[in-house]
Amino acid sequence: MPETQMDMQYLKSLLKNWCIDPSDVFPDAWIAGSPERTLRRMVIVDTREKSFVLEEIFPPAMGRKQDIAGIIDDLSRRGMKQVHPYCPDQRGDVVSGYDGRFWQLREYIRGCILPRPEYLEDAWRGEALAEFLIALHDTSEKAHADTEGAAFSIIRFIDGFMTKLRTYRPEVLRELNPLLDYLADEFYRVHDVLPRSFCHGDYHPLNVVWSEKEILSVIDWEFCGVKTEAYDLALLLGCLGMEDPRALIGPLIRSLMTCIRESGIYASDSLAVLPELVMALRFAWLSEWLRKNDVEMVCLELDYLSLLFHNQSTLKSAWRCL
Repeated sequence: MPETQMDMQYLKSLLKNWCIDPSDVFPDAWIAGSPERTLRRMVIVDTREKSFVLEEIFPPAMGRKQDIAGIIDDLSRRGMKQVHPYCPDQRGDVVSGYDGRFWQLREYIRGCILPRPEYLEDAWRGEALAEFLIALHDTSEKAHADTEGAAFSIIRFIDGFMTKLRTYRPEVLRELNPLLDYLADEFYRVHDVLPRSFCHGDYHPLNVVWSEKEILSVIDWEFCGVKTEAYDLALLLGCLGMEDPRALIGPLIRSLMTCIRESGIYASDSLAVLPELVMALRFAWLSEWLRKNDVEMVCLELDYLSLLFHNQSTLKSAWRCL
């Protein structure tokens, strides 16, 4: 029997958990977001011609996946239309087991491929990205009011990362020393006392499902949690600039920052160190490239960090953080 038929037989049995009868499966369909978050994923279409994303998850991640699904469901129930919850199975579980494997199901939101790098010139995308951050801030303020407990600290991450570099990659550490001295001067003193809020944790344009004129869905919530309130904004700015450094003062980011400032969602102290936070968060990306032994991306990230370091005052002025 052909493998595709065997797969369909398995899927038909599995999808009974959700009372879904699949009519077709598209394992190679375009799905926004990182494929690394799952063991496998595919688009399925049921007999009513409704489309879903079926994801097989790593068993050790099951607890975290359940927590994230609960958060997403809460945000959706509170009116965030760009947050799409996972579908509970017949027992009400958002992680469904079958044949010793674990699965999640969510609606497939069909979007447009992001035109790269041309999208960086689209001011409307900056406004749309800002509006989601504003909505998340306002909604999660009600849904996740407890921000006094343990929160992710990029300072603690950098300190641990530097310890590893000191042992295994001292030549990389030497390049980073001027940046670390700069961050220690002011940023280290204020970061851990800045206001906190619930954040998406990996907010960038490739984790957005776009239409031709708006955001349809925001996906990949694996790193969500309580962080310094401007975390998502800083990560987004850093990713946009990594795609093209000219974007740091380009139309998309100018529109984004105008909307954010006018909203007043972040304290002035948070905005005052925004360029430093952007630079600090790139250390996490550098750590990832080193972990993967991606020499090209390590060199590119070091160049980008140097660019951010030498243009801190320019960014503060352009983003009106002064």
